[in-house]
Amino acid sequence: MTKTMSRLALLSVSVLVGAVGCGSKSASYGDPTAPTSSQMQAVTSVNDMSGRLSVAAKGMSDKDKVFGVQALMASLQGSAINQSSTASALSLFESDIDPACVTGTPATGFTYNNCATASGTISGSVKITPTSVEYDLKISVSASGTGTELTLVGMVTVTGGRITGDLEYKIHINLGAAAGLGGLGGVTNTDVVTKAIFNIGYTETPSCITDGTVEITVDYAGMFRAAKFTFAGCGNVTVQNGS
Repeated sequence: MTKTMSRLALLSVSVLVGAVGCGSKSASYGDPTAPTSSQMQAVTSVNDMSGRLSVAAKGMSDKDKVFGVQALMASLQGSAINQSSTASALSLFESDIDPACVTGTPATGFTYNNCATASGTISGSVKITPTSVEYDLKISVSASGTGTELTLVGMVTVTGGRITGDLEYKIHINLGAAAGLGGLGGVTNTDVVTKAIFNIGYTETPSCITDGTVEITVDYAGMFRAAKFTFAGCGNVTVQNGS
């Protein structure tokens, strides 16, 4: 079996310190402002993700490409909600998955049948039609006494240069014997849920979001932060911070 190469960075939920509790999980937003430098990193991630989704609807050239969107969702956890912490979110980059455990085609998507990796397993699917991409993936990781499950679910449609829909990236982390790592103190089990809601116009050449909004929310243990990015032409973006 070809070895799967992975890079694992421990989650530090210190990026969410100062978040405001919100039972309804529906954000209340402030006035539009210019994005901070951190939020401009989020804009770059959103633009890159839009490009991957637009291309994927035409057919995914490689069974490993699906994990690029997962990594970009992880990158939004701190940068989009304008936190100053430099701690990394949990992200896992996979490559060279054994073809024997993968079924499907580039045109219709791929199913991952409990594929072994260097750190755990990958199960689930990415379904592709000419106008949509649907994710239902689960990655299980175990390292240094820490058990983690990462899920990426949701569907976006890509029609007439417009991308609509939503993705949810959820991390369930069980620190076990490693309790206290990653800024979690005495917490041994927690979920961090990042959502991205798309309603944008997008061009592939140049790679550019031309109009519309992308809303990012991050929910951790009852603490909730949000940011809504509004685009008015290539490179023209404002942000409304919410809680």
